[in-house]
Amino acid sequence: MWGSPERAIRLEDSDHLAVLLFQISGPSHIPWKDQRWQELLHGYDVWVHVEQRQGGPLERAGQALAQHAPRSSNLAALALHVTRMVDAILPNTEQAFSDRIAMVGRARATAGTLNLFRILTHAVIANQPSIDSPEYLSQCFSYRNRDNNHEQNTAPDLLSALLRFLTQCSAAMKDIPEIYDTTALVLDWLLVALSTQLYKPMISSFQRKNGGSDLFWTLLMQQARLHATLPKTDASWTPRELVSCLMQFQLDRLAAPARSIQEHNSSLAKQVAAAKGEKCGPDGLYETHLIVTASSKSTTKVIESASSTNTSRALARYQSRSSANVFIDATKGALVLSSTIILLPFRLVTLALGLLRRGDKGYDQLHKTQLQSSFLRSRRTNDVLWLTEAPVADLAGSFLLLVLNNERAGSNAFRNELASLSDNRWEGDTDLNGGLPDLPNLGDEMAPLVTEGTSLSSRVTHDENAFLMDFERIFASFGTTVHNEVGALLLYTILQASPKFSEAIAVRSDLDTVVLPLLRTLYLSSSTRFYTTSTSSRGKDGEAAKKLNIRNCPFRSQSQLYVMIILLLLFSQDTSFGADAFRRISIQSIPWYKERNLKTISLGSMIVLSMLRSLTFNLNRLQDPFLLSNCCAVLLNLAPSVVELHDYAAMRLSAVTVACIKRYAELVVEHPNDDEEDLSSPRAMNGEVARTLLQVIKHCVGSKNIDRNLHLIYALVYHQTDFKKVFTSNVCPFRKSEYSSIQKVIDAAKRIIDEGDDARTAAKALKVLLDHAETLKQVATDAKKRSSTEDLFTYEEESDPEVFFVPYVWEIIVSVVTSSSIEWDTDKIKVFALLDDSFEELPVGLMDGHQHDTTKFSMDVSDVV
Repeated sequence: MWGSPERAIRLEDSDHLAVLLFQISGPSHIPWKDQRWQELLHGYDVWVHVEQRQGGPLERAGQALAQHAPRSSNLAALALHVTRMVDAILPNTEQAFSDRIAMVGRARATAGTLNLFRILTHAVIANQPSIDSPEYLSQCFSYRNRDNNHEQNTAPDLLSALLRFLTQCSAAMKDIPEIYDTTALVLDWLLVALSTQLYKPMISSFQRKNGGSDLFWTLLMQQARLHATLPKTDASWTPRELVSCLMQFQLDRLAAPARSIQEHNSSLAKQVAAAKGEKCGPDGLYETHLIVTASSKSTTKVIESASSTNTSRALARYQSRSSANVFIDATKGALVLSSTIILLPFRLVTLALGLLRRGDKGYDQLHKTQLQSSFLRSRRTNDVLWLTEAPVADLAGSFLLLVLNNERAGSNAFRNELASLSDNRWEGDTDLNGGLPDLPNLGDEMAPLVTEGTSLSSRVTHDENAFLMDFERIFASFGTTVHNEVGALLLYTILQASPKFSEAIAVRSDLDTVVLPLLRTLYLSSSTRFYTTSTSSRGKDGEAAKKLNIRNCPFRSQSQLYVMIILLLLFSQDTSFGADAFRRISIQSIPWYKERNLKTISLGSMIVLSMLRSLTFNLNRLQDPFLLSNCCAVLLNLAPSVVELHDYAAMRLSAVTVACIKRYAELVVEHPNDDEEDLSSPRAMNGEVARTLLQVIKHCVGSKNIDRNLHLIYALVYHQTDFKKVFTSNVCPFRKSEYSSIQKVIDAAKRIIDEGDDARTAAKALKVLLDHAETLKQVATDAKKRSSTEDLFTYEEESDPEVFFVPYVWEIIVSVVTSSSIEWDTDKIKVFALLDDSFEELPVGLMDGHQHDTTKFSMDVSDVV
């Protein structure tokens, strides 16, 4: 790792660099050609490692600069230097070895300056006097000379230089660690520059009457619209180039090179998690929402460097010594393992050890209070430890999500590019015959169809303005990232913005590539090992109101669950998806499923199991109407296609249905006046689930599918007493048409089994049912035939989608991707809801070994099936 982290950690007020920093943050104007700027920027090897810590020189300098920048123009002067340095990094021609050395030097200087510039820019944005004053930032980035007779707006050139660098840096980034670090810091600064939106209440472009008042948002959209209309030679960057490079970062997921700062930080985050005893599951991913691995393939890639190797050895020594203590020195920002000091980003350390602490174990008691004090501010957001081998890809995905989900009321140039996205595998200049086997000799009758000089490729044409990318690579990349929030939301955004990509996804027969990671996350998000308590508060009417305590949930955010359920709903809207899921796609094993060792199970059966688990968890703990209704919609879309249901899935379906109809019958008696149109009441929610599951079973036992769902028939007979008790009750809440066909099948199947010879085991009973499949068909009722679109539940975005998606994107950026790298002022965030400011001594779930009583909740059906 390059740079001087030791000096950065020990930076004090008396240090010459700190003295220069206080001078430029003061009220005095320092001309941009002043020698003091050169002295300050020559400390790049220190600035690249500095972090803003409470009460430290960076924090005090930032607060002073926020007060004086509009008049001193010193932030604008620094912006001029950054613009000049970024433009000078990459050579315009093929570089010689000496040019490469010079480029490394320029990249180091630029990276250090960018890190300092990011910290100061964020301080100015977070501490501006009024969030409704658009002139403040404009004044901060307007450079005026000492006589005030010349003024230059530095923001447009600065933004253009940074975006132009992003579109040109990919080749050099692969081999040069300093270019990789610079790219990550450019993306960091762009996120900070757009964070004016983070620190004010959400106002969407649909709600605004006038143009936006955010300086860099306005500039970004103006330049995008202008450059989209200019010839490529006249534009410094274009929306298509930017979207293409950000997407390419996602597809390549280039690992941080050895000796880069990004690789150092990424490796140490993984080592800290390992040192605290956290282990990956059988599939190589962590099975807790507190630690998120950015890409599933990252667990198979070993990144070795001097820093990571030394860290591994030190951590190994620590793990072998039971008496060793791990503590944080809040003054120096160092992780101390026994006698070995490993330099780490202070925020990363406090986040990692704060999330993964287990009671008092592993901490020096003297420093425990300092750790809690340092970590307290970050707990206003529900942060996770983000483990990634490709930080640039994650930052690029976050930036892309921001620009695609904002400014949708008008013409968003970035989203328009995605609307024209096409698959470049079928370009007209590609001869498809080269990849196909030779045609057989069919004789002269084929001559009119295939003439000399004609190739299949000549019939494949594209709009000359189409945005071309490889759909196969995009799909494959999402298979490794869709389990996390960035990947899931990016997939959703592209599906909504690109009609051709959405169509290409719909016809694929290998959707298990992206569906299984979604199911895995949903499965872990409904873990009964965690207890979901609610905090009580008093509403306006004086009655106690319950609020979900997200800290005690097995997921980071409910919005994460919404996006993943919506993706499943989008897939299920296509009628071919259900048929493929149950008939064609078979999965050999599911390592993350704990209740059963599932072998050779269809994708459709896994979806049914996951939806049943989510519904049960929702009814018992979350009571979330949106999540419930969409889970039901997915099941109903798949219902006509359910065949060959796995035996465990069949038993679960029957058991959950019994539990729901019994509970619903009880609630009808207890709350006779509740409105079932309002899904917020327990009665309405249980009724919705009960009727959905009965409808699914009716499709399964219809005459078309009954002979291919014998496991479900057996499960229904197994629970016949419970079904009959509810259906024959005097207060049965169901209409006869909702259950009569099911009861007829149960009675017929029971009679067949009773008449069978020695059908006392499940295997023998199934054999008897198979032998009498025709008899069951005669009893079964024809299910209502559904056309290709009739009765399908489809998803449509709200008329103002920004209200949900923009705050959620910012939440992902703050709490996930940059939770350990950018010093967001969480107390001032207004675009999304913050957690309460009470500090909990113990973290959530079982991470701290805390025991809890689950008797006050309904027992999960998975515990008894």
